[in-house]
Amino acid sequence: MINTDASGQGSLKYGKTSDHVLSLQAVFADGSVYESDKSLGEPESDTFAAQAFAVTEKVCREKRQQIVDKFPPLNRFLTGYDLKNALDEASDEFDLTRVLCGAEGSLAFITERSLI
Repeated sequence: MINTDASGQGSLKYGKTSDHVLSLQAVFADGSVYESDKSLGEPESDTFAAQAFAVTEKVCREKRQQIVDKFPPLNRFLTGYDLKNALDEASDEFDLTRVLCGAEGSLAFITERSLI
């Protein structure tokens, strides 16, 4: 469900899977581990996890207006990289968890999760 950010029939009322994921542990192709618990900070440098974090955050910040303009105003975003919601405009915090949910394993393998 996390890999496809499954929504189902109740998604309009209860939200999609990524709306309920508190944290993830993901393993990247080089074996680096990313734990999305905000208290742990960014991943170790010179790893695929660090590269994924840095590049995705950069894209989300630098292309923010294009992302907002291009993504249609849908009640739920189906599978794929959820770049629109990865950057919280209110707090200006970047959350790679929102991108990993729905990435269908194309970025990393999800090995653990914590849900609401």
